[in-house]
Amino acid sequence: GMAEILYTGLHSNEEKILKAIDAYVRTEFLYTLYQSHLLANENIFKAPLPPIKLLRRAIEERTGIGELWGRYRSNVDSLRDFYERISKRGKGNADTGQWELKSLFDGMDRNIKIFASYPHMMILFHIISDSPSRHGIGVDFDMGYMGSHGIVQLDSRNLMGPLFRGEQEPLFNYSKDMIKSNGFEMLYSFDFALRTHLFSVTGIDPDVFVAQVVRRFSGPNLNLVRDSLDLMKQRLRSSQDYKNFIKLCKTSEKSTSLATPHSIDLMELKYSPYFGNLILLSTVGVGDRGEMIIPGSGGLGKKALGFNYFDSTYSEAIEVARVDLASSLRLGRAMKSSYVSYLKEVFQLSDQEILSRTKNTEKVLNELSSLREEILNETKMRYKESGPCFYQSLVKDAKIQSEVLKAEQAYLRQVYREITELRNERTPEARRQDIE
Repeated sequence: GMAEILYTGLHSNEEKILKAIDAYVRTEFLYTLYQSHLLANENIFKAPLPPIKLLRRAIEERTGIGELWGRYRSNVDSLRDFYERISKRGKGNADTGQWELKSLFDGMDRNIKIFASYPHMMILFHIISDSPSRHGIGVDFDMGYMGSHGIVQLDSRNLMGPLFRGEQEPLFNYSKDMIKSNGFEMLYSFDFALRTHLFSVTGIDPDVFVAQVVRRFSGPNLNLVRDSLDLMKQRLRSSQDYKNFIKLCKTSEKSTSLATPHSIDLMELKYSPYFGNLILLSTVGVGDRGEMIIPGSGGLGKKALGFNYFDSTYSEAIEVARVDLASSLRLGRAMKSSYVSYLKEVFQLSDQEILSRTKNTEKVLNELSSLREEILNETKMRYKESGPCFYQSLVKDAKIQSEVLKAEQAYLRQVYREITELRNERTPEARRQDIE
């Protein structure tokens, strides 16, 4: 076999043999990888099948790609056995070349997974996600298959998200390593797919691919943020009570008086002795009607609805924008950076040419970034507009309650003194008449 040829041809020179083995393993890997790209394109990616049948065909390994990698692994295993027989491990004089070759052998299955299995999954999932335009079939589906750790569920509407979050185990059994790749390794897989011409073989524009990945990765989060922001803006525009509240806020900010800035009914005092039920009416029109007990209310059982606590869905949207959309932006920018580096190094394109080759990705990233900034800025602006005012209203409410309680205490003390005087038989009649 290959081992005997190397041993004879290099006249038993161990150093040359190790270098030859290393060169063969790496070169054969790249050759096999390119052949697997061609097979995948012919037998999977170009197959005129509906998405679910395309996916089943890929999973059932009816493509010849598994056998191709099996032959490569068999050849490498033979070379590994040969290497272990001639290596000097255990004799105290192992050199760097031996350890590098050992690492190459040990990482073979992981390399196949990262540089072949996952790039092919990227392309397949892209085609399935893009099926309405590719096949004229827009049918969404859920499908389960037996993975290495049990049944794995696939949702055609959400393939890219789990894949690039590192939640999807290998779909293809090209290697024995079936451990899920993490998000960083997925970026490495994408970069290698570019540099081994997988996108050229399949005819897929990397710019379109990256744009779709970012859209799919952030899809549900994007919709939540956009819908929540639009709804909150609509509520704020349509709520006259909110406008009145802000107007009174601005009036009260200029005054240190505890006098209420507008007329209120007696029944409104249970909400706020300063604003009455205006806070309640305003937040009912803006929020989701969730009440919050205000501590330190003098034990009067007062309830209020704070503008600085928007409705629960909007609060979730703020957190999604802050964390999840930021994650989507990092992913998209990292993939774009990889593609730009590839264009510069391989094609020596100018900045203007690169800009035209990444316009789809840039558009999606700008949309995400703009929406994220909009909801965060809108939230900060609304809080600045109403939050401090609401806080000041609580402070003034507390002062009013304190003044009322002090007056009530003084009144009760006076009543007690007068009752005591009335009970005293020595109190003059004139004084009694004054009290009565």
